[in-house]
Amino acid sequence: MVDIRLVRIDDRLIHGQITSAWISDLGVDTIVVADDGTVKDDLQRMMLEMATPPNIILKIFGVEDAAAFLQNPENSGRALVLVKGPAQALALVKKGIFVKSINIGNLSMHPAKRKVFKSIWVGDDDISNFKELDSFGIELEVRVVPSDRPIPLFSLIK
Repeated sequence: MVDIRLVRIDDRLIHGQITSAWISDLGVDTIVVADDGTVKDDLQRMMLEMATPPNIILKIFGVEDAAAFLQNPENSGRALVLVKGPAQALALVKKGIFVKSINIGNLSMHPAKRKVFKSIWVGDDDISNFKELDSFGIELEVRVVPSDRPIPLFSLIK
């Protein structure tokens, strides 16, 4: 079975902080992107492939297929799981992917959302999904890079 080292919510998915800090800190050999939109977007998939270091395996799935891959006892590796938002993280949990904590790294600015941290903007749906994740006993922590001190998400959401 795949060893999930971290589930990270980051709407940018793979970028410099992932490739320069998180991969080495976590000791992963695989990145699993779980997003129904990304799996159907040829350009975005190509950009993610280009951004992934050559020594890292990249798997891009819809949420349901990502959960099946992660739970399959025939698959192995140490994985960083990336999702674009709390809805996708919650969908993975509802498919049986249970983790102790979820890292929130970036949720981009949007007119219908409010800023709660440097690069984290949330709307009512996001908060509802975060509350449901919390109800599973999952710690929700904000950290841009591994060396940052984790901040409990709900300490930022008033």
